[in-house]
Amino acid sequence: MAKKSCKGNLTKALAELQVSENRYKELIEISSDVVWETDAQLRLTYSSPKTREVLGFEPKEVLGKRPTSFLSTEEVHLVRSIADKMAPFYKVITVNHHKNGRKVILESSGQPYYDKKGKFAGYRGVHRDVTKRTQAEDILRATEAKLREQNISLEMKNIALAEVMKQFEAEKNRLTEHIAVNVRELIMPIFQKIKMHGYSSKYLDLLQKTIEKMTSSLGYRITKQDLKLSPKEIEICNMIQSGLSNKEIASLLKISRQTVEKHRKNIRKKVGLVHKNENLTSYLQQL
Repeated sequence: MAKKSCKGNLTKALAELQVSENRYKELIEISSDVVWETDAQLRLTYSSPKTREVLGFEPKEVLGKRPTSFLSTEEVHLVRSIADKMAPFYKVITVNHHKNGRKVILESSGQPYYDKKGKFAGYRGVHRDVTKRTQAEDILRATEAKLREQNISLEMKNIALAEVMKQFEAEKNRLTEHIAVNVRELIMPIFQKIKMHGYSSKYLDLLQKTIEKMTSSLGYRITKQDLKLSPKEIEICNMIQSGLSNKEIASLLKISRQTVEKHRKNIRKKVGLVHKNENLTSYLQQL
C-alpha cells in the first residue's frame, strides 16, 4: 500500500514538473529576448527560438559556438574579461553580426550557475535587441547636438544683431541731431531773413541748396567742434559752402562786403586756417 502511495506521489510530482517545464518553455518561446545558456567552456548549450529573429540563425546552428563568435572583433576582449571573472553582468552592450552581415546591437545580462559540487558550470542569460533603440538614441543625441550648435549660432547672431541695432540706433540719433542742428543753425535764419526782408530769389535758392544738403555735417560739426562761431558766422559759413560770393552774401544779409570779409577772417581764425594756404570754401565743403 505504501509503495503504491509513493508511486502515486512520484507520478504526480513528475506531472507537475512537466507542467512547470512546459510553462517555462512557452514563456521562453514568446519572450522578445533571446534566452541562452552555456557550459563551463562558454559554449552555447541552449538558445531560444528568438535567435532566428534577432541574429538570423536557427537555434541549432549556434549550439556549440561561443557568444564571441558573433561579436565585432574589438568587443571580444570585453566579453572575455567579463567571463573570466565568473561574475554576474547586467545590461552589457555589444555589437554583433547578423547572419546576413548587418550589425545587431544587443543588451546582454547573465548569471553564472554551478553544479552540485559548487563548480562553475556556465552562464545563463538573455540578449535583448536594442538596435532600433540605440539608433534612435544616436539620432536624438545628434539632433540635440545640432540644436545646441544652432542655439549657439542663434545666440551669436542675436549678439551681432544687437550690436548692429545699437550702431543703427546711434547712427539714427546722430543723423537726427545733424538734421536738428542744421535746421536750427542754417535753415531757420534763412526763413527769418525771408520773413524780415520779403521775397528774394537768392534766399529761395539758398534755402533749396541748404535743404538738399540737410544730412550734411556742416551745422553739426561747426557747433560740436566748440569753434565758438556766432550765429551770424554760422549763417555766413552756410552761404560760403553753398558757393555764394562775398557780394551775394552782403546783398542777402544787408551788410557791407567789408563786413563779410571781416566775418570770413574771423571764421578762418576760429577753424584754424590762419597762415594756411587753404580755401575756406573748400574747407567748409569737406565738412
